[in-house]
Amino acid sequence: IVIFTSDHGYHLGEHSLWGKVTLFEECARVPMIVRVPGRTQDGSQTDGLVELVDVFATLNDLCSLEAPHHLQGTSFAGLLDDPQGDGKEVAYTVVSRGKLLGRSIRTKQWRYAEWGGADQAELYDLQADPYEDHNLVDADRYRQQRQHLHDLLVKAQAKATSER
Repeated sequence: IVIFTSDHGYHLGEHSLWGKVTLFEECARVPMIVRVPGRTQDGSQTDGLVELVDVFATLNDLCSLEAPHHLQGTSFAGLLDDPQGDGKEVAYTVVSRGKLLGRSIRTKQWRYAEWGGADQAELYDLQADPYEDHNLVDADRYRQQRQHLHDLLVKAQAKATSER
C-alpha cells in the first residue's frame, strides 16, 4: 500500500495573501495518491471528500485491523473500490491565527467558515466561484444554506473533540 500526500497548501498572492493559515481552498486542500495492489485501478480518481484523519482508519481497514474506538477518522476504502462514490458529506478544517481559531467545512459545492464565531462567517459556492472571490454570507437568498452549513460545522466540531 502506498499513500502519497503532503502538507497543506500555500498562498502565493491569491486573496492578497502570502503563506499559510487560511481556510481557503488553496491552503486547506492537499494532494493524495493511493495505490493498493489488486484493488485500485490505474489512473482512477475521485471527487469524493476525505480528510487526513481518515488515512489511519483506511489503513486499518485495508489491513483488516481493528481500529481504536476513539478514532476520529473513517475509512475511505470504499472510494478506492468505487471512485464515483460520494465520500464524506463534509471535510473539516481548523487553523489558528494567534489565539483566534478559524473553522470551516467544505462540501462538494460549498465552503462555510467561521473566524471565532458565526458573526465572522464566510460562505462560498465553489461551483459558481471556485476561487472563493465572492463571500455570500450576507446574501438573503443563502440564509437557509448558511444555517444548514453552520449546523454541519457545529456537528463536525463536536465530532473532532478528542475522547482521550
